[in-house]
Amino acid sequence: MAEKKLSNTVKIVGYLKENNLAKITNSKGVNVINGSLTIAVDDINTHKVQFYVAETTKNGETSKDYEALSELLPDCTITVASFLKENPTADFKTAANAASKVWVMARLEEFASRIGERERSLVQIKGFRAGFKTATDKGPFVPCAEFTVDVYINDITAEDGNTGRLVLEGLIPMYDKSVQKISFVAPTNDGIADYIGKNYRVGDTVTLKGDLISIQERIEVAGNSGFFGRGNGPQYETKFIRERRIYGGSEVPLHQGDEGAISTSTIKEGLAQREIKMDANGAKAAARDAAKESTAPKAAPKATASNFSEDVDF
Repeated sequence: MAEKKLSNTVKIVGYLKENNLAKITNSKGVNVINGSLTIAVDDINTHKVQFYVAETTKNGETSKDYEALSELLPDCTITVASFLKENPTADFKTAANAASKVWVMARLEEFASRIGERERSLVQIKGFRAGFKTATDKGPFVPCAEFTVDVYINDITAEDGNTGRLVLEGLIPMYDKSVQKISFVAPTNDGIADYIGKNYRVGDTVTLKGDLISIQERIEVAGNSGFFGRGNGPQYETKFIRERRIYGGSEVPLHQGDEGAISTSTIKEGLAQREIKMDANGAKAAARDAAKESTAPKAAPKATASNFSEDVDF
């Protein structure tokens, strides 16, 4: 049976918090807009979107995405960060109202690497299209960070800590025949975790819809401060929460053999290609680290009696 064209779409609308876009020329002499936009959905939920958009397409035509992104270069925008720098007494609400309102279309991408037995997997948001959100747009300005993605279910497990939530590990086939391994969280509210636990199985193909969460929480922690007597007040720590939280999905999953399902043979080949890419990425990282170490200035030798000349005039 034929596999359907897979979705991997991220939509972010919000306040431009930071702008690190820049025009560069790559090794092939092609003009490229490279860098990132950091977009705030609200005062705590913020997302960094990476861009690498060439001026011309593979067919040699002028890229409309490049032209649109050119209008979002730093000189053309106001960011929350720049406003707060110039107005240090302002709060987020005031800065957000003054900042540029933008939208971004992107996709989820995993960067996985391995050095020895140490594996690393980082999920990034890769943007390919963006623009200003204006009052003349058809739709109103409603800040959001949402995803729609088709995945092969590789695993479903209970989240640590008896939260009642489920962690769904999805595999997404790529153009180079490898797969990306990305995890999603099914919350207990609205019966999401319950429905997935009862209806989804490993090997199924499903469409997941949800919210991107990237927040910092300052929470009070209990513990001994190491002192007796009058306390030093409450102790706090900053907790980072970054997850892809499911709020809906396929009512009926596709099973193996169903029209449009991702086949186990595709997954088997994809996982093998992912292993090869992980080793290649790890080798590149190790080579970069070695190069940095070889060019780093060496520390001066420690002062000892043996490396001082006896005729030094103090």
